[in-house]
Amino acid sequence: MNFSDWITIVSILAAVLLAVFKFDEWEIIRRRKFKKYFWRPLIFLFLGGLSAYYHSNPHPSCLNLFWSNYGFHSGLWPIIWMIGSFCSLSICWIKFTNERPSHDLIKKYLDYLDNYEPSKFSSLFRKYERYFFKSKDEDAWLPYELILTSEKWWSIAPINFIEIVCQHPNRIYEMDKNVLKSLLIAQFLRIPHSQLTKELEEQGKEINLSDETPILNMFLSSSYYIETCYANNNLLPSIMEIAEEYFYSIQFTGKDKPIFLLKPAINSLNQIAPKSLLPFYFIQFINCYWYQVFRTNAKVSGFFFYFFWTQDILDTAPEIDVNYKIDILPNLYLSAVDRMLSNIHSWIKYIKDENITEFVGAAIHFAELKRSILAVIQENYKKKIPQLWFEAELKCSLKEMIVCRDLFGNKFNPDLSNYIISSSLIKRAFIKLTDEDYLEKEKQKDGYKWLENDVDNLQN
Repeated sequence: MNFSDWITIVSILAAVLLAVFKFDEWEIIRRRKFKKYFWRPLIFLFLGGLSAYYHSNPHPSCLNLFWSNYGFHSGLWPIIWMIGSFCSLSICWIKFTNERPSHDLIKKYLDYLDNYEPSKFSSLFRKYERYFFKSKDEDAWLPYELILTSEKWWSIAPINFIEIVCQHPNRIYEMDKNVLKSLLIAQFLRIPHSQLTKELEEQGKEINLSDETPILNMFLSSSYYIETCYANNNLLPSIMEIAEEYFYSIQFTGKDKPIFLLKPAINSLNQIAPKSLLPFYFIQFINCYWYQVFRTNAKVSGFFFYFFWTQDILDTAPEIDVNYKIDILPNLYLSAVDRMLSNIHSWIKYIKDENITEFVGAAIHFAELKRSILAVIQENYKKKIPQLWFEAELKCSLKEMIVCRDLFGNKFNPDLSNYIISSSLIKRAFIKLTDEDYLEKEKQKDGYKWLENDVDNLQN
């Protein structure tokens, strides 16, 4: 190889590098401190050029030791150095892409993640972050914490990475609290195609977390997770944020409206989310949350999401014939509200069946929550709900209070004064409850007598 051939090869190589590596890739290479690695192949390349030059021109006598009569033919040395350069370049590239990233590089990745299509970012990341994918260090992904706070990341995250996170959730809890928030939001935003969708749909009337529910496990499998999320405000506020964004979006008021107007199917009671409508997933997540609070004995406070969601849903619901028979509810708006009230009933029933006497605060909250929902329905949405359905729910709420009073005694004393319901409706519901469930005197225990004596207070 003479010097002219070497110049040609180097020119072609430079053109290929400029064509293959785009501007954004050069930014990544620069931030990875490439000089640390690529001086070696450059030395090989330089030696190849030097030997090619001396092959075509007079050379110092000291080089005779390596050339004809003593070593390789002078025309072979440029080729040898060129091969050495390529081998060295390959080794350096492997080391280069397996190096722990700098904070400056992570910030650049985050910028790309926010501005590029997910597929383009994924391609760049997989190309330059072998450290993330190939490192045997179990903590290899910790330097990428800033990227993990982006919701977009979780839509392109490798499956094996998700598996590692699910297997070691404690590591996530040791990181920025926004990492968990971004993971949860990404799961909800991808409904009905996310892992969380599958897990929520598999939870029936009995909530049972298992190895098949890794996302729910990450948030709800222990009191530590529940209490930490509660303290950091990165679980419940995130769900409320997603829900509000949905209820005020054109998707809810426009695209999903024709679906909500449909009558529930006969088997809809067995479906967690009829027609994959997003509010049902919100409702089911809260259902899972409270069951796990009971089972893990987590210390948290109550919240009125169901109350706010009832208003958001019924604001969009159409008016109906209030004398509508309630064998099947007239639309999926009411089905969603009915699901929330049914869940509250199941929580109180679970507390009673398991005799969890330390959850008197939760029982009081649930009684107030249900009464607040019924009160706002009567005040603002009379024409949107069947009267018989409302009376049945009111009767059910009275029975739940009797059950809680029997279980907790004087400790159960909810303040319902702010949730006004017509006194005639309360009296009628109580009479109907007595006729159906407490007609026999022996069934009229302390809880019943307390409610009977307190009906006047309940209706004020």
